Amino acid sequence: MGVRHKSPAAGLPIGFAFPFYGASFIRVNVSTNGFLSFTSGSASYGNSPLPSAGAPENLLAAFWDDLVFTRFPSAYYLNDGSRFIVQFSGVNWIGGGSDFNFEVILYPDGRIVYQYLTMRGALGSATIGLQNGVLGDDLYAAL
Repeated sequence: MGVRHKSPAAGLPIGFAFPFYGASFIRVNVSTNGFLSFTSGSASYGNSPLPSAGAPENLLAAFWDDLVFTRFPSAYYLNDGSRFIVQFSGVNWIGGGSDFNFEVILYPDGRIVYQYLTMRGALGSATIGLQNGVLGDDLYAAL
């Protein structure tokens, strides 16, 4: 199914209870700016290194940056019961001249996989990582 909005797609059913930092979630919000959150409806494009008090809580930042959907839909999701996939296709950086294609895959055992197909353009300002709900245990790579 496609996420057709410039604003976040809220409350998408994952299809199973997903464990994340001691909590369990059955729905996720997808931001057009390259991230998912289990609890925040933010579409923040102002990415920052993690941990950050200004970042959305319970964050899965696959490629958090100021992104633009130049075609609709540019993000798709699939829930087949054994995994939940969000695919960002042909997404551009706000400055243009880019073509980003990446996925976030969630598995019932808590595994999170970020996959990158083609990442052409400005890569130097995105944040990639995880942040829990209390801004404590975080993993990140700032590009």
